[in-house]
Amino acid sequence: KLENIVLTKKGHVKLIDFGFSKKLVKHARTYTQCGTKGYAAPEIVQDLGHDISSDIWSFGILFCHMITGSADKKDIDVKSARLIPKEPEAKDLISKCLSKFPDNRPTVGTIMQHKFFETIDWDEVRELGVSQYFTPDLCGAFDDRYY
Repeated sequence: KLENIVLTKKGHVKLIDFGFSKKLVKHARTYTQCGTKGYAAPEIVQDLGHDISSDIWSFGILFCHMITGSADKKDIDVKSARLIPKEPEAKDLISKCLSKFPDNRPTVGTIMQHKFFETIDWDEVRELGVSQYFTPDLCGAFDDRYY
C-alpha cells in the first residue's frame, strides 16, 4: 500500500513493513490471511491459498493508484475498470495484473519487460544509479514534513 512506500534521505524509493512476509518454495501455497484488505487478491479474500501471484495483484492495485493519482482503495472497481487509466500500456499491464485467475497474472520478470517500462534500465535501478526527481531536504532523522 502507499503508506509502505518511503523515500530515503537521498530520494530513493524503499518498500517497508514486511511483517507477514513469507518465502515460498516454487509452486507452494500459503493460507495466511495477511495484507491490506483493499489490496488483497481474490484468492486471499476467499481463503483459497495463494502464492506470489497474489503480490502481482497487489502491485496492480498499487500501480493503478499511482497512475491515476487516486489513493482511495474504494475507487478501484476491478469489474468495471472504473479507474484503470486510458494510456494503453498502463491499462494493459494493470488489466493483466488484476486477472481473476492467478495463473494468468504476469511474473515479475514479465512486468519488468512490459512496454510500459521499456525505458527503464533495471540494472541502473538496482544499483541506485537512477537520478531522483525529488530529494527531501531533511532537518534530521525524524523530520516528518513530507509525510
